[in-house]
Amino acid sequence: MYASLCLCVQVGNYIHYMSMFVTGFAVGFSAEWRLALVTLAVVPAIAITGSFHAALFTGHSKSQQEYWEAGSIAEQVCVFFLLLSRVLVAPVFPSDPRTLHPEILTKLPLL
Repeated sequence: MYASLCLCVQVGNYIHYMSMFVTGFAVGFSAEWRLALVTLAVVPAIAITGSFHAALFTGHSKSQQEYWEAGSIAEQVCVFFLLLSRVLVAPVFPSDPRTLHPEILTKLPLL
């Protein structure tokens, strides 16, 4: 379930950012074509740098596994505290005498 949700979000983001990229260049060429040509010349360098960066950090799967385990533990702690918050605590010394057991009422000193 979570994988399909993440995939839907990623596809939506990809479509959004690619359409922004193409629209930006279309507006750039119509408004100032010289500046758009300079920007278009720099895009391959940015793409090469980004692919190098992605290739460099995809090899760190061990740290990703550690983050996954830490996230799992944090999720278990959150569930534990959620369940713990739903536990009702009975008062030890209730202020209302009607809540006491009748045997205890007979043993209480009169004030």
